[in-house]
Amino acid sequence: MQKRKLVKKHVVGIHCSNRLRLLDRKIFNVLLHKAQNEEGLETHCISVEELTRTVGFSSRNIKHLMSSIISLTQTTISFNLCNDNVGSGAWFSSSILASASSSSGVIYFELSAVIRNLFLNPNIYGLICLQTQEQIKSKYALALYENCVRYKKIGRTRPFSFDVLRLLLGAEAPSYDKFSVFKQKILVPAVLEVNLKTDILVKPFYEKRGRAVFKIGFHVLKGPRRKKEGSLSRSSSKRKEVEKTVFKGLQKLSDVVVSDLESEFLSLGANMHKKYTQQILKKSGGFKNPILLDDESGGGLSFLKKHHPELIERFFEEDPA
Repeated sequence: MQKRKLVKKHVVGIHCSNRLRLLDRKIFNVLLHKAQNEEGLETHCISVEELTRTVGFSSRNIKHLMSSIISLTQTTISFNLCNDNVGSGAWFSSSILASASSSSGVIYFELSAVIRNLFLNPNIYGLICLQTQEQIKSKYALALYENCVRYKKIGRTRPFSFDVLRLLLGAEAPSYDKFSVFKQKILVPAVLEVNLKTDILVKPFYEKRGRAVFKIGFHVLKGPRRKKEGSLSRSSSKRKEVEKTVFKGLQKLSDVVVSDLESEFLSLGANMHKKYTQQILKKSGGFKNPILLDDESGGGLSFLKKHHPELIERFFEEDPA
């Protein structure tokens, strides 16, 4: 079994504004892991091959990879948005890298002074699994995973104000000012991806003033250890066999994950719904009802293939027969 690569990420770096792209944030975590294993050095290095493999970068567009590294020297991040006890107790801003260069397939980098002082030997941190982050495909889901994983033993996060949670996830655009839009477009998909692809299960809870949500927190449970995605078995080509395998796999998922899948499917409306989709989702058992997977009646299999192919991959790995 491959040894898990864990980076100790200071909480001020988890509770930060998420202006980074998904690839940028993944690279930051990998470079931080490298630097933590080379304590005492000011300049660190990593091969392009190791970096691309660890972040799951399969493209041949190395210029895009390099642009992400450059952005870590230029993008100013606001840290400590939750006022964790790190001395001053106030937020501060900094770039992540002081410098970066590349030569002969090797990347050389220096952490900025404030990042080096806080992050190389953190006293309050979350453990981020690099193999887990490799599977995540959304910057919102990666930020949510980082903000929840350190609470795994406690069982729930602190409640975040709506404005702070938007900053933490990187959903600052005016289109997400309205909570209902933020929930549908950002929160529900991010929660679902964390639950499907990581070793924790999260479920949001809400604090309201009147009818308005003003704080959001998350219950955090230990989930199953995930296997790395594999190839879909080609031997089960008949639709009924595929439906049977997928249905069996769905029954093994936690109620939290199934509920999130059903909510997402319901929100898609006419784009994905068939004759009985809404009736089955609302009143007739949802994914506990095999009719929901039928192409004519429910369309659930098409929904999973389009929006969650990695889930079908997993079902075939667990039941290859």
